[in-house]
Amino acid sequence: HSHANLMLLSVGCGNVCSTKRNEYETSSKQTDEMASKLMERPWNYLSSTFPWACFLSEGAYKRVYKVFNRTHRVEEAVSVMDVDQIQSTGNMNVVGAELAVSVMLSSLVRRGVCPNFVATRGVFSCPFEPPAHHWGCVEN
Repeated sequence: HSHANLMLLSVGCGNVCSTKRNEYETSSKQTDEMASKLMERPWNYLSSTFPWACFLSEGAYKRVYKVFNRTHRVEEAVSVMDVDQIQSTGNMNVVGAELAVSVMLSSLVRRGVCPNFVATRGVFSCPFEPPAHHWGCVEN
């Protein structure tokens, strides 16, 4: 549960996406923004951690890239959502739903119940999307 909360906070979705608040929760917009900033990564972090990538697919709310993770020395998938764009359309609940499903499926993968899904290793925010010339896009 705490992993899911961190994922939601990473995109500034702590208060916006929750449908039920507990009387013991003290989370505020300021706390959510601070947590979001703590999980923000600059482009040089992405390019050094994932030195190469290729575009795989695009959906209504996100793009998926195949990347090489230099730290773990494995190929992985990275999905990229433009949270500001999603928020501007009034669909911020989509971000929360995406992250919640990712956490649940990842839990099944780690338990060996459903190995056909992808384990979520982490979530971070970045103020810029990956440049098409570096990670590719629909056209190339």
